Amino acid sequence: LVAKEETAELQKELDAIQREIDIYEKELSSVKSEKNTLSKKISQLKIQQNKIGAQIKQSNLAIKSIETRLDVVQNSIRARQEAIESLQSQIGDLIQQIEKRDRYSALAILVTQKSIGDFFMQAGEYKEVIKSLAIAVKQAKAEAEALAKDENYLSEQKEDQANLLSISTLQNKELSLTLTERNNLLP
Repeated sequence: LVAKEETAELQKELDAIQREIDIYEKELSSVKSEKNTLSKKISQLKIQQNKIGAQIKQSNLAIKSIETRLDVVQNSIRARQEAIESLQSQIGDLIQQIEKRDRYSALAILVTQKSIGDFFMQAGEYKEVIKSLAIAVKQAKAEAEALAKDENYLSEQKEDQANLLSISTLQNKELSLTLTERNNLLP
């Protein structure tokens, strides 16, 4: 719930920054139509600087949003791994119970029981162990499939994060070049 609220808040900030970038692009277009003068070039560079700054903010917020999603999916992966380990332990115990009962034939079990009712009660218990094993295996398989999906999503998000970090680095370089160019034009 907190991650969804944080994601929604980050999305609002991203939308606001996108509107700011759009405004800078309009300003750049209008300044470009003016006469070529030094002040025009300085104005263009100032607007370009503001636009790049807003794009950097946008990239940083997108990175923060991805980091929030990464935390959520990593917690999910840990929980699924723990559930799988628990189910594997449960499956192991059930298999041991089955092996223990499989050592004896039905006839041997029937002969060792006090009554036929005890034999059928033990057969019913055996059937329940088999049923529990089938359920545990099904749950373990479902958890393993969900874990694989989470790990795939985690990989995609990490790739997106790396791409955004590269974009942010390029934007910072572009901003530095714009500032250098602007400072060189100023007296």
